Amino acid sequence: MEPSLASIVRYVPLGATLATSGQPSEAQLAALAQAGFEVIVNLALHDEAATVRALGMAYVHIPVQFAAPRLEDLAAFFAAMEQAGERKTLVHCMHNKRVPVFIALHRIVRLGWPAQDALREMRQVWEPDATWQAFIDRALEACATSHLPAVVYAREPALSVAEFRRVLVESGLGTTRPIDDEARLKEMLAGANLIVTARLQQPGHPLAGVARCLTDFSWCGYLAELAVSKSAQGLGIGRGLLEETRRQLGPRASLVLSSMPDAVGFYERMGMERIHEAFRYPREH
Repeated sequence: MEPSLASIVRYVPLGATLATSGQPSEAQLAALAQAGFEVIVNLALHDEAATVRALGMAYVHIPVQFAAPRLEDLAAFFAAMEQAGERKTLVHCMHNKRVPVFIALHRIVRLGWPAQDALREMRQVWEPDATWQAFIDRALEACATSHLPAVVYAREPALSVAEFRRVLVESGLGTTRPIDDEARLKEMLAGANLIVTARLQQPGHPLAGVARCLTDFSWCGYLAELAVSKSAQGLGIGRGLLEETRRQLGPRASLVLSSMPDAVGFYERMGMERIHEAFRYPREH
């Protein structure tokens, strides 16, 4: 272990590209960046986005209520780990208690570890209390009955109009988009230079969500739609699409959007900043 990382609360290296811990200080986050870490996944409630991104690392915040962990949190974590890939990643919470449970479940469900091996390693870091043991049992049962299908995020410039329209309708955005004007939907897709999709790893790889963005990849990007089919909501797909869109944009570009009223709380939970100085000319047709 690098000496500069030894003082981080309950720091546990899990290999060359993954480590877990409790809450790092700002100085320790800087030490992590110097040690080659590229991604920070934070399961605690405190948000450290500005500090982490200023250090040049990617950041995913999944605020998990310690007394009430949710399957949606776990699905978002699975998506974050898939997006991190082989990049050197630290997963942390406050005391490295949430994290070993999520890591164990990811190993079992996504990496194919035997449950007894993954849970044994988890207990070397923390022995779950009754609430968290019940969560483990519920998560394993849900995954065994395919309630948490794998989600694959990808840039998909050739998305079909039919699939785009279907997700708009199923998400509820169809009431505010020209879903009966196929030519206009085609123009909307053609005019976007960043389209990120979320597909379920099921037969046919059905489209579950889409983010359509216009950007220069240098200064800013406008997220025109973030749509998730209602049947796939609760799997962390909205968060996953946002994170993959930001990863594709890169650290130099900001991301702005106009939220539907009932989605404002979601974007606030994602850590987006409200802009009160925004202006627009409404479309005439």
